[in-house]
Amino acid sequence: IAQYRRYFKTEPMGTIWTEAKARELEPILSQNFHYLGKGSTCKAYISQDGDYCLKIFLKSRTTSKMFRNIPFLRDLADLRRELRMKFKGIRGQINAYQFIPKETGMIYYQFVHPRNLFHKTINLTEEDGSLTILDLDRDEFVIQKKAILPEEFLRACFAKHDIIGAKEAISKLLHFTEMLYTQ
Repeated sequence: IAQYRRYFKTEPMGTIWTEAKARELEPILSQNFHYLGKGSTCKAYISQDGDYCLKIFLKSRTTSKMFRNIPFLRDLADLRRELRMKFKGIRGQINAYQFIPKETGMIYYQFVHPRNLFHKTINLTEEDGSLTILDLDRDEFVIQKKAILPEEFLRACFAKHDIIGAKEAISKLLHFTEMLYTQ
């Protein structure tokens, strides 16, 4: 538990902020976002222009099977599992930004540490039409270009008879998977 907490407090948990990054984000963050879908770890929202995706990680309470009958140890095991899952999710996003930002469309990420860069909020329209307010200085999120799923990309390559493009995409995915595995 201490190792994960130390990591969250000492590692940079946001994209390096520059004037160029601010100019890049301004038109994106001036839009409202609408619900796109929900995965096992995050909710995704799409921008009004349909070009960008904003991901918010789900805050779910997990339970560990270890020590489930011993209250104090069960709570510690649950906390450790929760921190480990958060660590894996964050590392995955940071790795994607560092190693294959073009392929993943990563533009910006912010985790854990509150920052005072934006001084604004964004309206997120939920699936049922309700509004959620995202505070850009306080909340954790990822902004990326709207992605094309690997399966869709490969089908498009095969439809265009672009075998070289398909092989290159598969090679990059395998290389990224290998890097994650070795880390």
